[in-house]
Amino acid sequence: EYMGKPATLNIARDMSERKKAEQALKESEEKYSTVVESSNDGIVIAQESIVIFANNKFAEMLEYTQEELIGLASEVFVSKEYQDRVTDYSKRRLEGDPTVPDRYEVNLISSKGKEIPFEINVSLIEYMSKPTTINVFRDISERKKAELAIMESEEKYSTVVESSNDGISITQDEKIVFVNSRFADMLEYTIEELIGKSQYEIISKEDQDRIANYTQKRYVNETEVPRRYEFNLITAKGTVVPVEANVSIIEYRNKYATLNITRDISEQKKAEQTLKESEEKYRHLFDNAQDMIFLFSREDKLSLDSRVFIDLNKAALDVLGYSKEEIVQKSIAEIFSEETRLAFYDLNKQLNEKQHAESEILIRRRDGKEMYVHFSAVEIELGGIKHSLSIARDITDRKILEENLRKSERKFRELFENANDMIFLYELTNKGERSNFVDVNKLACEKLGYSKEDLLKMNLNDIVHEQYEGQMDDYSKQLIKRKEVLFKDKKLFKEQGTGEFISKSGDLIPIEYTITHSLEGEKYLIQTIVRDISNRLKSEMSIRENEQKYRQLFDNMFNMVIVISRAPGESRGKLIEVNKKVCEILGYSREEMFQINPLNLIAKDSHADFYAFSEEVKEKKSITGDLIVQNKTGDKHPVEFALKLFKMNENEITLIMFREKSS
Repeated sequence: EYMGKPATLNIARDMSERKKAEQALKESEEKYSTVVESSNDGIVIAQESIVIFANNKFAEMLEYTQEELIGLASEVFVSKEYQDRVTDYSKRRLEGDPTVPDRYEVNLISSKGKEIPFEINVSLIEYMSKPTTINVFRDISERKKAELAIMESEEKYSTVVESSNDGISITQDEKIVFVNSRFADMLEYTIEELIGKSQYEIISKEDQDRIANYTQKRYVNETEVPRRYEFNLITAKGTVVPVEANVSIIEYRNKYATLNITRDISEQKKAEQTLKESEEKYRHLFDNAQDMIFLFSREDKLSLDSRVFIDLNKAALDVLGYSKEEIVQKSIAEIFSEETRLAFYDLNKQLNEKQHAESEILIRRRDGKEMYVHFSAVEIELGGIKHSLSIARDITDRKILEENLRKSERKFRELFENANDMIFLYELTNKGERSNFVDVNKLACEKLGYSKEDLLKMNLNDIVHEQYEGQMDDYSKQLIKRKEVLFKDKKLFKEQGTGEFISKSGDLIPIEYTITHSLEGEKYLIQTIVRDISNRLKSEMSIRENEQKYRQLFDNMFNMVIVISRAPGESRGKLIEVNKKVCEILGYSREEMFQINPLNLIAKDSHADFYAFSEEVKEKKSITGDLIVQNKTGDKHPVEFALKLFKMNENEITLIMFREKSS
């Protein structure tokens, strides 16, 4: 009541700040919710071991819905072998025991019974006046597989680590607990000197804070820090070594540790510095490169017609027939015909997907002529705008060669099929074992009496006489033994020999063969060229028989016969053959005759005539006349002679037949 009348008393309070606080809280909760739901880790909030919140990632990992998880007790999805440990940790954590680990490993069971290893990070908070745990779960299945693989292959791992070109180290609690020889050599320490050192003793001062920050954050969330980065190490002698490190968390001797794979990038840094200092040289190389080089814009929103040339080198301008002023800032469509545009769109698609593309396409010169080029393009960014740096090489000649090669391959197939020799192709394994034939030609089928289909089911041992199998096996073993040298040096290992094939009908076919090899990918392709020498052996037999007849005739002639050979550049010839009659009349043995200067068989008073006859025969090639020869004791014998001159194997051959006048 106020002044004798009923009234209301109103007390007003300014709520502006509260409203702002409520709005801020709402926005904060929304942000928190977004972070939690987009996390790659499973997040669970629990009170008294009962789930009161689980994010979508945790539900996916255990194959539950979020609704199904709310209200579940932890023992429902914690593996039995871990339940006692989890219960013990929870109890001690609530009691304030500081020795309880915040991070440990546990196996959980999905709704379908699958057991999954996790790493759990637990924080204790108070929520709604009750002790509450925030549990962050990370699936470590792949890491466990890797750790198992390492355990199972410790010996192999050790070999790989010690033979690595990179330095490898493991740090635990900021101390170095393992290094390989390469890491020690890089820093000019022994391995023993490095073990136990603080990691910061070998890191440059300007990098220590950054590395310490990375290390701290990595143990909280490995994805928050870069896995690969550069910094400087300090050697035992104080030298600075720039390195690139690839760092990851592993479990080493039952404790978390960091695995550091460190590469000395001193040379890379020098190269970068050199590159920076040689921009002018780059421009010189760009302008004087033999290949065409183009730089053009390629923003995705631009059409082909809207993309323009930013720069071209001299080779490109010369080939296309433009000056730089004429073509820079013009559409690149100038050099592409309608037919070629589709190929260019494919090239652009590759660039979008892989930032690198290659293709063989036609481009058009200013005079309208087209030429094939191999187009290699990479995507680069200049001033925040996408560009394509492209190198084009004229391959018109190569295209012509490829067409000729196709024609040549057809010819080769014709030659292969119509060769006068049998040809067999087969592969050789790393153990020296021969495969079945992969190809045979027509003559091989005809000579052996098999169809091609039959031969392709057989190998060399099926057609070689058993007496000759060993020598062909030796070839295979030698090839495998020497393969690295042969293929590294591109040497041809050729084997030749003779043997016998067995035809389908059981006939023996005498052969001579040549075996060569080539490398087709990872396979050794063996080519065996085989010639049937049956007719040749018959001819050789006939020649030997005729030679025996000739020798009998030659040795039993009544006339003396000598043969003189003179090689090109020699002043006089030498005796290479005489018959028995020469030895009988002149009194020399056959062996003595071959040691005598042919001129010594002519009496001195006939030397002038002999020289005259020698000149005359060069012109007429065949003459007759009279001479006097003398025997071993000096007795003289007047003779009639017939002299014939001819060439054999580049040598000048003189055939002389003597007949005593008295006879």
